[in-house]
Amino acid sequence: MKILYLLRHAKSDWDNAELGDSERPLSRRGVRNASLMGRELKERGIRPAVVFSSSSRRTRETLEIIAPALGFPLERVRFEDALYLAAAETLIDFILHLDDGLDEVMFCGHNPGLEETARFFLGKKAEGFPTCAFLEIRFAGDSWRRAAPDTVKKKVFLYPKMFGDGG
Repeated sequence: MKILYLLRHAKSDWDNAELGDSERPLSRRGVRNASLMGRELKERGIRPAVVFSSSSRRTRETLEIIAPALGFPLERVRFEDALYLAAAETLIDFILHLDDGLDEVMFCGHNPGLEETARFFLGKKAEGFPTCAFLEIRFAGDSWRRAAPDTVKKKVFLYPKMFGDGG
């Protein structure tokens, strides 16, 4: 079985107009939500073998909070420029070419790419993807190359508002 985790960065701060998009930090709400989601994911035993992330500041700051909560060393996160605002096609291709020795893989990134990737695998069962949302998709089989809508065995979708913090 292969397990894919998709994590959208937490809410970013739009107050600093002089910063470029990739340099926007988390807002106070974003920090609060990332902490909340870190606790929730830890309680559920989420333990990725590897974490790939966009290189943006808001994804880095999200993982600075969530990765340690999961017992995943931040220095092992693979920050990839190619994942910054990546389209679904890029993410899907990346997933389908993962090393089959990896059973649990997390991606931290952005919309619309994450939401469209979820829709690719889940079809109409995919929901919106708010900030700091987390999606777990379990695939039957032992190869990422076979990850497809018809091999999805289970999904878990979590987001901060479910736990009382949406604003």
